[in-house]
Amino acid sequence: VHGAFRLEEVKAGTRFTATLGFGVAVPILGRIVDGIMGRLFAARLAAIEEHMREEGRNLKRLLEHPAA
Repeated sequence: VHGAFRLEEVKAGTRFTATLGFGVAVPILGRIVDGIMGRLFAARLAAIEEHMREEGRNLKRLLEHPAA
């Protein structure tokens, strides 16, 4: 599992990108294992994706409208 945050300047301000990845970095075998894992954990992966979107919206709100 690996993750990263990236901030990049855009015309309207700053774009914040968070990524999370998982998988097996082994040629051929990695693609097979990743495919199997993706099918076995599809619901869990969808929940993680939704959680990341939600946290992104929350972070955006906090950064744009900090509490007094």
